[in-house]
Amino acid sequence: LSLATVDRDVPVGAEVRVVWGEPNGGSGKTTVEPHEQIAIRAVVSPVPYAVTARQEYQGGWRTTGSL
Repeated sequence: LSLATVDRDVPVGAEVRVVWGEPNGGSGKTTVEPHEQIAIRAVVSPVPYAVTARQEYQGGWRTTGSL
């Protein structure tokens, strides 16, 4: 399970490709291993992922979709 930001017009259930990783081998931080970017296939799901969190948590961006 990973999080990514997609355009609001992309419907839940749509298949998308997400580019994972940072350009140019990643961060210069010593705690980040060098890596290459890769396109990963994903299915758009609602946020929060847990039904309980979507239905029962305090209102806000999680339930309204606005910041």
